[in-house]
Amino acid sequence: MSDSDHKTVGEAIVELLEAYGIDTVFGIPGTHSIELYRGLANSKIRHISPRHEQGGGFMADGYARLSGRPAACFVITGAGVTNLATAMGQAYSDSTPMLVISPVNPPAENGHNIGRLHEIADQTTVTQDLAGFSEIATDQESLKDLICEAFTVFASERPLPCHIHVPLPLFKEAAAGSWAVRNIPGPPQAEDADLAAAAEMINSAERPIIIAGGGIVRSTDAVVEIAEGLNIPVISTTNAKGVLPLDHPLYLGTTLTTPATQDLLASCDLLIALGTEMANTDYWCETMPLPERKVVVNLDDQLLERQGATSLGIKADAADTARKFAALAKRRETNPLQVDFDTTRAANAAAVAPETAQIHRAVLEAIREALPEDSSVFTDMTQIAYTGNVAYPSSMFGNWFHPIGYGTLGYGLPAALGAKLAERDRAVVALVGDAGFQYTMQEMALAEELGVPLIVIMWNNEALQQIADDMSDAGITKVGVVQKNPDFQALAKAYRWNSAHAATLDALTAAITTALAADGPSFIEVRDPEIRASVAG
Repeated sequence: MSDSDHKTVGEAIVELLEAYGIDTVFGIPGTHSIELYRGLANSKIRHISPRHEQGGGFMADGYARLSGRPAACFVITGAGVTNLATAMGQAYSDSTPMLVISPVNPPAENGHNIGRLHEIADQTTVTQDLAGFSEIATDQESLKDLICEAFTVFASERPLPCHIHVPLPLFKEAAAGSWAVRNIPGPPQAEDADLAAAAEMINSAERPIIIAGGGIVRSTDAVVEIAEGLNIPVISTTNAKGVLPLDHPLYLGTTLTTPATQDLLASCDLLIALGTEMANTDYWCETMPLPERKVVVNLDDQLLERQGATSLGIKADAADTARKFAALAKRRETNPLQVDFDTTRAANAAAVAPETAQIHRAVLEAIREALPEDSSVFTDMTQIAYTGNVAYPSSMFGNWFHPIGYGTLGYGLPAALGAKLAERDRAVVALVGDAGFQYTMQEMALAEELGVPLIVIMWNNEALQQIADDMSDAGITKVGVVQKNPDFQALAKAYRWNSAHAATLDALTAAITTALAADGPSFIEVRDPEIRASVAG
């Protein structure tokens, strides 16, 4: 775009985002952001109006997790930014790209509030720890630089939310100079010396094992190459669920939280960590018994800096590097770990689960059998989802998504809606609990407005049951964990959704089948006591 186009900066921003590949914006227009909407009116970018900024952020998260493409969020100063902050935290924790653009009030003298609308004395501080960067554009050139920097983060670094604050007066300025797309670098490549050192470590190990994380899920062929090429078993994090088929002889699934898998990890002599930060929420234990010798491939500088002297940290694309490991290292014809690996697989399958988990498994299997092979389930923070992180029979990447790191309630419905907008032809389900659903249930209005055939399956146990159980286990009298719910069937009908109540597994299967054929969104309620009695009977 040149000076002769006579566009405002607000219009130029939208044109530039479209040129960088943004095709969807989630936003609620406000008095401080309307100059962005001047540009949207004539853009090919699709604008989606959530009923709350937090819901819009979760939609952008779900959109990116399924499609691999970032979406944008437009929010107003102050209240819009703080409403979106929770969704940004979830996206940061799980390395999900998201571009946030918000206005910001001009700075006041001495950094004090002076009573402007939506004012925060230093708005960047609200999101600076929830984003790859959170910076104010001081002028048009710095704004162009920041937009380019955001897409550089998405393409070549750990993909994180990026937040650009645009001073209100800047939006109305006449756009000057070139607003062309700049070249964006790809991810860094591993150095030859690091590849040689890694190959030597792999060749000298007797009991190596691979942990595959979210950073390699879009290149499952690379996981196959290194696992089969070098005959090394694979365990995945929840964010990499489905990175190999469940029945693959070298795949232990998403079982990092099970005692048998943790014992196996304690016995191995080399860990090859591909695209995972090995976080506490991957294992749910304070100290994971990992070997001292590790080869860690990641794009996060801070993670690589934390590796000890006996480990090799490589800042590079995990998939490309895994393929190079497969080509450089020697294939082991026999794997001493294989016997223990098979034993661990059997132990995980035979583990005696609590009755509640067994009920969960039965419901999860019924859901999976009723859905198409390439369906996607987006879950909320609810007990049945915690069981499903390990037990849901995912056969490919994209079958299962969970807010594993930040762990925020209210994620499931809007994230699933965002994913459905990214891939309209895919069957998408939100699996939610009765408490978390009420955080963002207003987004039912948007799904009906758009005519999206989304499916919500609610696990209704009439409580914050996980916290109730935690209180009981800790000897704490239960307080605040039992709430009086609305009539969810009437609520669904008020939002003009198709509605069903499934009291048995057969009824659940039938309800899902009906929902898959429906034109609009469908709500299916599964009540814990009823389904428990049905399965037990």
